[in-house]
Amino acid sequence: MDFPPARTPDSFAELRRPIRIAYLNENWKGGAARCVDDLARHSPAGWEARVFPQAGITGEREVMGALTAFQPDLVHLHSFYGWLPYSRLRWFASRYPTVFTPHDPRPIAQMDPACYTCTRNTTCHRCPLVPASARWMVWRHPYLRQRLKRRFVHLTTPRSLQIVAVCNWMAGRLRQQETSRFPITTIHNGVDTVRFQRRAGAREALGIPQEQQVVLFVSSRGPTWQLNPNKGLVDLAAVFSEGLAARFPQARLAVAGEWLAPNHPQVLPLGRLDEAQLALWYSAADIYVLPTRGDNFPYTVLEAMACECPVIASNVGGVSEQVIPGETGYLFPLGDRLQLARSLESLLGDPSRCRQFGARARARVEAHFSLPRFASLHAELYRSVLAARQAGAPATTHG
Repeated sequence: MDFPPARTPDSFAELRRPIRIAYLNENWKGGAARCVDDLARHSPAGWEARVFPQAGITGEREVMGALTAFQPDLVHLHSFYGWLPYSRLRWFASRYPTVFTPHDPRPIAQMDPACYTCTRNTTCHRCPLVPASARWMVWRHPYLRQRLKRRFVHLTTPRSLQIVAVCNWMAGRLRQQETSRFPITTIHNGVDTVRFQRRAGAREALGIPQEQQVVLFVSSRGPTWQLNPNKGLVDLAAVFSEGLAARFPQARLAVAGEWLAPNHPQVLPLGRLDEAQLALWYSAADIYVLPTRGDNFPYTVLEAMACECPVIASNVGGVSEQVIPGETGYLFPLGDRLQLARSLESLLGDPSRCRQFGARARARVEAHFSLPRFASLHAELYRSVLAARQAGAPATTHG
């Protein structure tokens, strides 16, 4: 399947219509979709943005036909590889000024938690997840075969492709791989500080007694169930039920978005929450805990911080770029239940520290992770990419 090459105008400033941006993402309502929605809603003034795939259009040929008919001036790829062949990365970069934001390690690894910390080998031929007896059968092992195919795509894609990393951790991972041949910019995800802010009377609205202490865990946001062991609820449930609940009888562990909540009298299964309900629970909670085993730059951490809720999280991916230990919350080593318990005890035993950490968390979000800042940095990058395509030079990166 092929389509006519895109026409690059002599000057984007001379176009008689708005500059058009096409956003592509898989049909999965995760962090990548959230990022796409925020960017499309806050695209530069006077520009026209459209998200693909659109409702009612299914199949690669139909989607690609609709996108080509849109005649975008710039394409921003996100988790497109959930429904398009990965080789489309080369196709887009050969025809349009193209930006690519990887929201997980799949372009250079896979979704297993081990891939969020592994830096063993640039081609994954020594991957500890692949049995040594199978490593020599490169083209027969499905993961190694996929990794080599994606590596080939990266090595044959035009260098004009601009990569955006949502945190410095991801940027570092990409610079250790063959993707280092592309310009890489870090633009941290942003959160809407109006939608997510501390709600007065949240406890009363939710029927939570003032004397209760609420520890909140969110596996997913929005109207979907989740069964994701990577979020670490097993670790949190073990810590809470094996001593913490007895020490703090007024403490309640509120679990949102997870299909299987722990069976304990002090656990509150919240089920599925929409955005408004979630903002209420962040506001009512004393602590937000994310013992994740593998994450990039989780939105839930930013949402909690924006609602003045201190955060305790495992130190993986870009979480350390969100949470400042001893100021806005605590970080603990991956899988370290003892340190997780100590962090929870420290905050549950000191409500005034919780409030101080929460206020600092809100200030940090406003200074570094606001939605206007996030959208503005992308707009600046888009203009740089368009100008570079026009001049035939690489785009200027921002960090």
